[in-house]
Formats: sequence, C-alpha cells, structure tokens
Amino acid sequence: ISPVRSILSRFTPMGIYNGHQLYLGPVPTVEFLNQFKVTFIFNCCQRQNAKDLTIKTSAKERLFNVSSWKWTKSYTYKPLEYQNKNKNDEEGKDKENDDESKDNDEDGIKMNQMQYLDAMIDELHFHLEKGNIIIHCLAGAHR
Repeated sequence: ISPVRSILSRFTPMGIYNGHQLYLGPVPTVEFLNQFKVTFIFNCCQRQNAKDLTIKTSAKERLFNVSSWKWTKSYTYKPLEYQNKNKNDEEGKDKENDDESKDNDEDGIKMNQMQYLDAMIDELHFHLEKGNIIIHCLAGAHR
C-alpha cells in the first residue's frame, strides 16, 4: 500500500470547500499535517493535542470539548489568534487552555450555548476558506 493511501486509511477526506479539503480522523501526526498542508485542527476531545503538532507545522488548533458542552451553560468565545497570543504570554503556568467560560474571564464575547456552537461552525468555515483542515474527534461521531 502506498504511503498516501496508508495515511488516508486513518483520515477520511470529507469534501472540498473553496478548493480546500476537510479531513476527519484521530489524533493527526506531524507527517499528515505537513503532507496534506493542514492549517487548522478542530479538536473535539477533552484536551489539547501534543504541542509539537502546532510547533512543527503551520497548523493552529481549536479545542472544543464536546463532552462538556451543555445546553444550560454560558460561554465566552475568544478568536483563535487572541488565544494563541495569550497562550504564549501564560507559558509556564499550569492552566488548562480551555476556550469555555470561566467566572473571572473578562476577555472575549459572552454568548449562550447555541451562539457558541454557531461560532465554532463559523470558525470552521473561516479556516476552510484559507486552507485544509482536520476535525480530530475521539469517537468519529462527526462521520
């Protein structure tokens, strides 16, 4: 089996949008991200992926912990570029980088659960217009 087909046996091409490919699959590898020129990782798991995925590639990552999404919860949305800037500022602190609402969170846009879900979908569309993306989901529920 060719190396490309071997990689694609784990990652499913879901379609093309504005000339860019959407993939779905497990934890991506640096090799996959670089070979398929993936610029955005939409991570639907409970934790960020290993840092080397974004350090050794040009990909940015959004964590959207699907398991903690609740109908009654309110959220604070921060654009990914803002989060990455703050993550660099907070390096060395033992703080989970979760984009969901915190009581002391004054930055970002406050929104209800459906607005937050819409913001996640809009962010997917935004990044898919600029390059290839992968949705990393633990259970494959998006398929």
